[in-house]
Amino acid sequence: MSFAFSLTAVGIAMGVTALSGAAAVISAFSEHKCGDTEIDPIETRFTDRVLLAETLRAHGFEPIEEGEDLLVKTDVGSLRFFLSQETGSFWVRAFDLVDEAELADELAEVNSAYLQGVQRRNYQTLRASISERDDVEVVSEEILDDNTIVVTIAV
Repeated sequence: MSFAFSLTAVGIAMGVTALSGAAAVISAFSEHKCGDTEIDPIETRFTDRVLLAETLRAHGFEPIEEGEDLLVKTDVGSLRFFLSQETGSFWVRAFDLVDEAELADELAEVNSAYLQGVQRRNYQTLRASISERDDVEVVSEEILDDNTIVVTIAV
């Protein structure tokens, strides 16, 4: 018997949850009144603090740890990421806005890279779990055009 596992592509994941993460921030940026320098907090898809900090660093940001919060300061605005105990996800507050469009574009890139990191970790966890078992084996692996990873295992 074979099973196929699909690790959904980043583009599809972003489309399914278009109102969260960077998409929500971009939407909030576009709705704020000209001259505002702060936007109310917005819930993101980010749930892993370590992965979020790694992703921010990989994109040239230097997150400053303030307790459990991550603070990012740029020339075009600042972002404070804080974890909500109620939702289990990070919220982001944008402030000191100078160029919200540029900051939103940069955050969209961080969001995409974060989702790729989640996909990579899930793939590595799946492969490690399979390699620890004697009763299953990988039959095939395929990366589709949309970056979905399909792993077929035999049990």
